[in-house]
Amino acid sequence: MSGNRAFYPKSGTTAGTFAAGNHTHASLDAVGAATTTDVVTAAVTGDTQKRLIVNGDGSLEWGSGSAAQDIKMYRSAADELSLDDCLKLNRTGASSNILQGYVNGEGAVRLFMKADGTLHWSNGSGGPDVILYRQTTDVLATDDSLALRTTGKGLQIKEGSNARMGVATLVAGTVTVSNTSVTASTRIFLSVQSLGTVSIPRAVGVTARTASTSFTITSEDATDTSVVAWHLIEPAS
Repeated sequence: MSGNRAFYPKSGTTAGTFAAGNHTHASLDAVGAATTTDVVTAAVTGDTQKRLIVNGDGSLEWGSGSAAQDIKMYRSAADELSLDDCLKLNRTGASSNILQGYVNGEGAVRLFMKADGTLHWSNGSGGPDVILYRQTTDVLATDDSLALRTTGKGLQIKEGSNARMGVATLVAGTVTVSNTSVTASTRIFLSVQSLGTVSIPRAVGVTARTASTSFTITSEDATDTSVVAWHLIEPAS
């Protein structure tokens, strides 16, 4: 390159050639014989592999310079850019935005993610009004309502040892349920699922609990052997 002029050995679109203009009207045309042809590469002196490869199909590949390329970005369909690997976004502050989504013509962001993982949504014309975030260990929280708008869909809760929902069978009108997840504040909801020795459902209630250990269900009928479903819910903090 001399002054504002770029030197090019050959112009046109022949495979393996490139062309460039001056600084004012600069351009670079790189043409490969196939979609997998390396049309642009970059490396550091001493590298055994290319750090960057631009293929004939426009895909970009990156590597460490000492091993084969392990990251690839490419056009996978119309208006679609794909990455087969992890994309890491770093910001200096937890409240900094790292991802935003707009609809053309709207005046506000529809979705944005902050560096701390918090997700915010809006209607596209005002500020965000729905939020989803990690409140504490193993707790995903929202400050807003959750609507399940498809008939037949709903919440599903895993049952088992120390679960938040399950069933217990009364023996002589009572049963103690071992559960380490129960707390002093747990709201325990009960519902008779099937009758045992009684002919009509009897009132049942929680008559005792030991936090992190168990709770006791008791029927008003001392002969009751019904199956009772229980559901544990914690008050939000």
